[in-house]
Amino acid sequence: MNKPILFSIALFIIGNILAWFQANSQFVWKWWYEHPVTTVLIYSIPTSLAFYFGWRYAVESTGSLWSARMLGFGVATIIFGALSYTVMNEGLSVKNGLCLVLSITIILIQLLWKN
Repeated sequence: MNKPILFSIALFIIGNILAWFQANSQFVWKWWYEHPVTTVLIYSIPTSLAFYFGWRYAVESTGSLWSARMLGFGVATIIFGALSYTVMNEGLSVKNGLCLVLSITIILIQLLWKN
């Protein structure tokens, strides 16, 4: 693995954490529920920048839009699951646990499989 791909993964992680809180803070804290425009204004620019540059580094590192998409999808699923479990106490069903395992598998395939 090279530094740009690790940087893209870090940016995908940051972007997905921000996106999770942008979408779900309204269900965690009443204040955010009552201030949707403020929520969008606070989260939108840093979230978009993280995804924009994460995507750029992923495509440049892998040489493929598909590889970048699969990498981003895998990271997004893992971050969503982790935050939903830790912040919202949503348990993990067998079905969702299997999807998390598949997401990890997708990431490993994209990182380790050489064409």
